[in-house]
Amino acid sequence: MRIPRLGVRARVLAVALVPSVAVLLVGSGTVASLVSEADFAAEWATQMQQTLPQTVQVIGAIQGERLVTMAHLAGDRAATARLASARAAMDVAIRKAFEVQEAINTIDPGARMQNDAFNQLTEVLVTVRAGADAGALPLDDAYRFYNGILDTILDGTANARNATPDAEVAVQIADGVRLLRAAESMSRGNALGYALDTATTATTANAAELTRQAGYYRTELAAFTRDIDERDRTRTTELMATPAWQVLEATERAALTRAALRATEADDLPALPVTPQEWQVAAADVSERILNLWVTQSHDTQALATANADVTERNSRLAAAAMLTVSLLALGVSLLLANRILRRLRRLRAETLELADHRLPEVMQQLGADRTVDPATVAPRLDFGSDEIGQVASAFERAAASAMRAAVAERRTREGVRTVFLHMARRSQVVVHRQLELLDDAERAQEDPELLGTLFKLDHLATRERRNAENLIVLGGGQVGRRWRHAVALIDLVRSAVGETLDYSRVRVARLPELHIIGGAVADLVHLLAELTDNAVTFSPPQSRVEISGTADSRGVLLVIEDQGTGMMPADIVRVNATLANPPDFGTAGDSRLGLFVVARLAARHDIEIELGESVYGGIRATVLIPARLAVSEPVPMRG
Repeated sequence: MRIPRLGVRARVLAVALVPSVAVLLVGSGTVASLVSEADFAAEWATQMQQTLPQTVQVIGAIQGERLVTMAHLAGDRAATARLASARAAMDVAIRKAFEVQEAINTIDPGARMQNDAFNQLTEVLVTVRAGADAGALPLDDAYRFYNGILDTILDGTANARNATPDAEVAVQIADGVRLLRAAESMSRGNALGYALDTATTATTANAAELTRQAGYYRTELAAFTRDIDERDRTRTTELMATPAWQVLEATERAALTRAALRATEADDLPALPVTPQEWQVAAADVSERILNLWVTQSHDTQALATANADVTERNSRLAAAAMLTVSLLALGVSLLLANRILRRLRRLRAETLELADHRLPEVMQQLGADRTVDPATVAPRLDFGSDEIGQVASAFERAAASAMRAAVAERRTREGVRTVFLHMARRSQVVVHRQLELLDDAERAQEDPELLGTLFKLDHLATRERRNAENLIVLGGGQVGRRWRHAVALIDLVRSAVGETLDYSRVRVARLPELHIIGGAVADLVHLLAELTDNAVTFSPPQSRVEISGTADSRGVLLVIEDQGTGMMPADIVRVNATLANPPDFGTAGDSRLGLFVVARLAARHDIEIELGESVYGGIRATVLIPARLAVSEPVPMRG
């Protein structure tokens, strides 16, 4: 009697059942517990190591905005000028803070309460900033608000010891929290003292709070020095011996006296031993050194946690080795049952990988090269019987065939759209060329200055419309209609590009190398520079200028277009530079900025290198490197 062939499900169950029962009988629970403990210890050390830089950045940014905001509320105009940069740094830091908190939540779910509190505080941040800008935010309220955010972060850091792998590491974390709180106390006292010294009035409560913060961090650091080992004690002692510490100590004493006298409305105030700027330089140096002490101590703590995790992992390996001996017997039985199914699965994997890695890419490459592909002839064939494996192979075969048919249909559709795209763009280009010719005739015949000015404006708009039509042609893979047979002077080329800019009167062209660009590259380079210059003018204040300068070296001609605009986020600059270096297919790029893709296409056509970076004026600096092969010293005609 023929025994029916078992399905995949029955075979997998048979393979899993025998070794599972054997492992459970021998005591897999013990091994699992040891492995889990080792994994958790290693994960804890890794997470704490990864979150350390972000924590330092978050604390520094919030402390910085607190200092600037309180100084602004106290009437310091220099601080008002630094508000925007401090807030931008804090916005970045807030995003980092959420990442840090989420990472802590993975190892200590109990810390989610602090995360919720932090969310509530940051939601109020917009209102607090608006109140500070309007001068309606009391100094004490600003002080308490920023302190609340930092208290939440400090509490979250302290709660990390609840999830520590062992007591020894917990003690190390407690020492680190003491340093962190001392650094925050120093920063609070500095912000409050500086604001009170800038303001015209102070209250008794302000003076008391300043005294408490200044006394706390000094007392805490002194106690910390007595409690720690010799190595950390040396680091702390060196901190207290620095000139910055001495300057800060003397200045704080004077600031405390001045705050107390202001609270009593006294007029005769003792002078500070240093200037406010020197005070803040010393405070920043001391704060950085205390935070560095905490970072160093945290690294030591994480090293200890890693070492303990290694010990636990070694014990787990010994237990696992004992379990392995028993499990091998059970696995032997499982392998006998699974051998045949594994061979079929391997063959299925090999054939599907061949299909995915070779056949399908070849079809897509043929489609990309505009070759004719018949979906019926390239459809895959996978024959694995009628059981579950065969059904999986059949499903993959049908999916792959559908993907090929869809790719062929999409390519045909896109080719048709591109043809229509280019046709419409060229028709628009013809109309614009005719319009420019008519405007040129009208300008030559017109003598009325007012009407002539209007014609010039229409001519400029028509020129920009011609560039828009050429944008469509470039994106469609075509060539623009304008051609030069002779080389053109670089200065004339740049001026032509500036002339196609919306607000060309704001563009200043500095001295350029006395070189010429070969005729074949002139049209594309004018178009490229016009797009970059137009973008610089559009995204910079109306009263600002856009500077264009250039130099020449052995590599070619380097043009620099620099604006004074709003700039871009670092991540956006990286993404745009990647697009300029390797232009994607416009139809699948998912970005609405037309000029970016036009510039990328034109640059790739002539091996021109373009890179965006931050300008010294706060805007964007675009550098365009024209290869040496496109530049000549004398104007010579093109061959052919």
